[in-house]
Amino acid sequence: CRTRTTHRRHPQYNQANATIQSIQEENLGQLNFSVAYKEETGILTVRIIQAIELQPKDSSCGLANPYCRVAVLPNRKTQTTTKIHKKTLNPEIEEEFIFEVKPQDLNWSVLEITVFDYDPCSLDDCLGQVKLPLSEAEFSERQLLWKGLSATEKDPDPEHKIGDLMFSLSYLPAAKRLSISVIKARNLRDPAKDRPLSDATVRATLSMQGGKKIKRKKSSNCKMAGNPVWEEALIFNGVPEED
Repeated sequence: CRTRTTHRRHPQYNQANATIQSIQEENLGQLNFSVAYKEETGILTVRIIQAIELQPKDSSCGLANPYCRVAVLPNRKTQTTTKIHKKTLNPEIEEEFIFEVKPQDLNWSVLEITVFDYDPCSLDDCLGQVKLPLSEAEFSERQLLWKGLSATEKDPDPEHKIGDLMFSLSYLPAAKRLSISVIKARNLRDPAKDRPLSDATVRATLSMQGGKKIKRKKSSNCKMAGNPVWEEALIFNGVPEED
């Protein structure tokens, strides 16, 4: 898959002969994109234009850091992602992706566009998804579409995660001391760029039962790409046993 990024909307997207379809599904937001296919070269061009009215999973924040993951199934190995757009529910994306799809494969190939909310500290939330069977697309001209995002019960790609962290907890009641031993992590990656993280820091927050954050600690910054090793302790003193 090859990708090109532009910052201005091409005039042809506003031409009257563009095919515009609008499907109102669940209220998870809408995605505006276009598809074009050249049978003589086997090139499928997908342009992600914008998303509107996205619904964040974290209601306390009210905003999201959305990005799109684009794939042509069943070959998920060619999947790619857009840039992250911070603190918005209506991102102007304007990115174009090129996939190689043989004409004989069109009938069982499906364009999948999944919108995620990037979270640097935990697993990214899936905000919704659009699937377009290429057998249903009209490729006589560039097809411009508005599609409603559909909910997914879980991440459509079970391998989509940002890594694993190994740690342990211990509590000494007599000293009212909570110790978090941060040992190591593995397979840490930046999902928006699909590459290992160059460095990583662990942040721990101690909260009361009502959710109020009362203490914070963080580890040193480790620059072992993808698989950092800390082997250090984060100590919280004065922690009542009931908390």
